[in-house]
Amino acid sequence: MAVSDDYTNWADNDCHREVGKPLFIDQADYGTQHIFFDDNAEEGEDCIVDVRDVITKEIVDYNKFKNRYVVQCEPHRAILEVDYFIKMIEMAEQNRDDEIERIESGQVDPADEANEEPEHDNEWEQLQNASNEEYLMRTVLPVLYQGMKVLDQQRPVAPLEYLALYLLKHQDQIKLPVKPAV
Repeated sequence: MAVSDDYTNWADNDCHREVGKPLFIDQADYGTQHIFFDDNAEEGEDCIVDVRDVITKEIVDYNKFKNRYVVQCEPHRAILEVDYFIKMIEMAEQNRDDEIERIESGQVDPADEANEEPEHDNEWEQLQNASNEEYLMRTVLPVLYQGMKVLDQQRPVAPLEYLALYLLKHQDQIKLPVKPAV
C-alpha cells in the first residue's frame, strides 16, 4: 500500500504528526509486520507519520516505532545502494523480532528506558556531533531533494541559480536548533 501525503498541509500546520500520514498498527499481532518508509519520519512532533495502536487508539512513542514500524528513508542511500530497502526491511524485521522476544520473556524494552533517561546534550550539540550523513539529512537534504524535483520538472535556463533561489526561499522548512549562549 502506498500513501500520498499533503506535504503543504502538514507544513502549514507546523509539521505536527497529528496532521501527517496515519499508520495504525496492532502491537499485539505478532504475525504482521508494518513497515513505513518516509524521508520526513523525524523524531518528535515533527514526524510526518502519526503512528497509533489500532487497539488502544494511543499514539505510539517515536522510540517504540523507529526502525520497527517506521524507517526514515535516506533518498541518497536509496539511490546509491542497490539493496538499501532490503537492508532496511531486514533491520525493521529484526528489531520487531527482538521486541517480540523481549515481550515474551518479560524483559523491559530499551525504548521504554530511553524515554526515562534525561538527555544530556542539547539539540545544537547533538546536531554538531551527528555523523556527516545525519547532519546533511537534518540540515540540507530535505529541501535540496524538493528543489531538485522542481528543477527537474521546470528545466529552467539557469538551473544552478534557480536551485539556489529555491533553497533560499524554502529554507524555513528546515528547523535548526539555536546555538546556546556561552
